[in-house]
Amino acid sequence: MSTPTPTPTPTPTPTPTNTNTKLTVAVAKDSSFGFYYQDDLDKFAQLGVKVCYFDALKDKCLPACDGLFIGGGFPEMQLPLLSANHALLNDIKTKIIQGLPSYAECGGLMYLTNKISINGASYPMVGVIDADTQMTSKPIGRGYVQLAPLDAHPWKKVTDKINAHEFHYSKLENINAKTHYAFEVLRGVGVDNKRDGIVKYNLLASYTHLRNLAGNQWVAQFVDFIKTKKTKTL
Repeated sequence: MSTPTPTPTPTPTPTPTNTNTKLTVAVAKDSSFGFYYQDDLDKFAQLGVKVCYFDALKDKCLPACDGLFIGGGFPEMQLPLLSANHALLNDIKTKIIQGLPSYAECGGLMYLTNKISINGASYPMVGVIDADTQMTSKPIGRGYVQLAPLDAHPWKKVTDKINAHEFHYSKLENINAKTHYAFEVLRGVGVDNKRDGIVKYNLLASYTHLRNLAGNQWVAQFVDFIKTKKTKTL
């Protein structure tokens, strides 16, 4: 009597560990906006998120995206061109008002205000943040900062205290009194020496430059926020 050959157990199909493969984040990258940590951008890819770059000087609209990231840089060096690109300014404003999850740092924050003024001249910007940017001859904020998240912070799982840095030759003026903030500034300057991280619609815009490290995994927090908003619109 022969021994029956055991039937092989089917190998289970691995459960995908990445649930963000359908997400795309538009990132401004040009001569105005170029201050990014490559590790942070790589983290989006590690999480399965596609990064799609756009040029704020030339492109007339955002690429199809689920989230928007405008980093630091030197928008003050390209103000006439940035301000003249009305189509993109209007597109960004419209999409943020419509709820596009967005994050902006320093130069990106400045770009989203009503206008940027330098040497007596003013240039209209996106205008989704109700404040004006004034360029200064000396740095307003320079060095390490420490932030504590406030209740208005839109992301989840935010570290109790965030160590980061700021470097800006500008300040915000004529800030709407009803503005909400994501952070209390424990060390540093931020927007008004007390707070940083303007929150409006699904936008978080800050003078602080975050770095994605073990103690501050902001990329995953932002991606989770995008997923939450995307799920609500399905």
